[in-house]
Amino acid sequence: MDHFRLIDTHAVRGGQIVQVPGGFPVIFYSPGLRTGRFDNTSLMVDLASQGYVVVAVDHPYTSGAPVSLSSGRQVDRDPGEPSVTEAGQRESWLERAARWTATNSADLSFILDHLTALNADPGSPFHHRLNLDSVGAMGFSLGGASAEQVLADDPRFDAGVNMDGTHFGTVRDTGVPVPSLNILSTDHVADISKARKGEQTQDEGSIEDARFQERFPTAAPDRPGPSPLRTPTMSATTCSPSSAPL
Repeated sequence: MDHFRLIDTHAVRGGQIVQVPGGFPVIFYSPGLRTGRFDNTSLMVDLASQGYVVVAVDHPYTSGAPVSLSSGRQVDRDPGEPSVTEAGQRESWLERAARWTATNSADLSFILDHLTALNADPGSPFHHRLNLDSVGAMGFSLGGASAEQVLADDPRFDAGVNMDGTHFGTVRDTGVPVPSLNILSTDHVADISKARKGEQTQDEGSIEDARFQERFPTAAPDRPGPSPLRTPTMSATTCSPSSAPL
């Protein structure tokens, strides 16, 4: 972890928060499975420089390192072993990822509750500094799935960005009720294409994404389609060697 001290983030600890009319819009960032809130630091800093308050989250159970709770207790990450359901069946990978996604979505809503209280507290440095009528969520991989899930779970979130995340949550059946941008790696796009053709039979995530795209086709922003989803999709190459988004 020593290399983090070498990263120039243009940030300071405990800096004073200026006050602007209406407050600053807020963006939540949810990282990928077994990574952490320091991922995509350069993107977070750039968004902050554009006038956003960026809230990067370490999710208990899916973070790459133990997470300290307010009680002082540390929570280790889920080892990834399937749980046994009430029916006595072992979880599939898809069921496990759906459980993680739902938990992470609840984390984002919980933190927004806390920010709402801080924004209303005269003794808080965030007092009247946040525009909580303009809240977005974004994330990478499992974090992208979590960010998109909270758009469906919590009406306080207005828009989102899913960076190469599979649709693990209930959104794969319901769609997303607000604007959401999906950015997919070329490998991810190729796997979805194979799944559509029946050539990809092992990757459950790609199969679900193929079904999702067929059920909720992209609608142009100026021409909303009949589905509840308005999700432009673009492909982009990534620096990750992995072709299996989590």
